[in-house]
Amino acid sequence: MAEATEVEFGSGRAANRRVTSLYGTRPEKIFHKEVTVATDRFIAMVGMLVWHRIDGRYLLLRRAPSKDFAPGQWESGSGRLERGEGFIEALRRESREELGFDVRIECLLGTVHLYRGAVVPDNEMVGVSFGCSVGDASGLRLSDEHCEHRWVT
Repeated sequence: MAEATEVEFGSGRAANRRVTSLYGTRPEKIFHKEVTVATDRFIAMVGMLVWHRIDGRYLLLRRAPSKDFAPGQWESGSGRLERGEGFIEALRRESREELGFDVRIECLLGTVHLYRGAVVPDNEMVGVSFGCSVGDASGLRLSDEHCEHRWVT
């Protein structure tokens, strides 16, 4: 089986790597094609449904109008993994960044395969959603990613 050969590396956070791929339908007829593969794509995300332990309500966040994807839509909180980060690490970082406090992970709600926008490979993602709780939500501080919040039943 033929393997891709690395030809050139980019640099920086959004670097692309040029590779030569070998493919074909018969072993005796192999074709060469140069392709560009993004090496720092965000291909995974976390979601968090935050439950307030004191009154049993759930937190919803409205995406800021300036967001490139789903501006003004309500969500339960989400974010992309950074390079080298695990799902739980990403969840903890996202809760601090988006809410201003830590949450307690209660359970795994599920996984999802989605396209963030058009159905093209660069928009393909896998998401893991967690059920989380918070006892004291008085420190809630929204990031600029959200413009409003509501606690709902």
